[in-house]
Amino acid sequence: TKPSQGGAPQATSRPSDAVTAYLQALAAGDATTALSYAADPAPTGPLLTNEVLAAALKRAPLTGINVPVNEDQKAKSVSASYTLGSSDVSESFDVVKVGDMWKIGRAVKDLDISFIVNGSVPVKINGVKVTDESVAVLPGSYAFTTGLPYVGYGSKNVVLVKSPYLEADTYQVQSQLTKAGKKAAISATKKSFKK
Repeated sequence: TKPSQGGAPQATSRPSDAVTAYLQALAAGDATTALSYAADPAPTGPLLTNEVLAAALKRAPLTGINVPVNEDQKAKSVSASYTLGSSDVSESFDVVKVGDMWKIGRAVKDLDISFIVNGSVPVKINGVKVTDESVAVLPGSYAFTTGLPYVGYGSKNVVLVKSPYLEADTYQVQSQLTKAGKKAAISATKKSFKK
């Protein structure tokens, strides 16, 4: 193995190296480096930033990374386990050799948010406004907010994306009046009755 050039992603001469490096970059909050281990082209999107990942890790840190060494130069997948927040995750990552570097087949999860994004209420995920029906995210914890005082996305507004492969349940995220919103609606109704 040649010494790695400074600043470049570390050499991934074994299939398991790619998965280890990806998970370590995620745990460190380094979205850019994590995405560099994706087989080309690396995914892009408004939520694939260090800031969004930092917010995701604050709620659910990625710890306990365990990737058994896999030397098989014909490997198609590599198993890994880790803990995300309080959830234990075991996953099998697709791996692919690109040139002399191993990469992971899938680095992000696409979240379907079509059912909320077309409404009149804005959608913010970890503070970033999104307008597309599907958004790519790295594993982590994602909070859906509206940025509005009276409307929120309910008590199930935080979605844990455990890996690029596991289904993430966004369907419990629903826009609804917050407590302050309900109070405002009731007082507005009372005022109109008095008139």
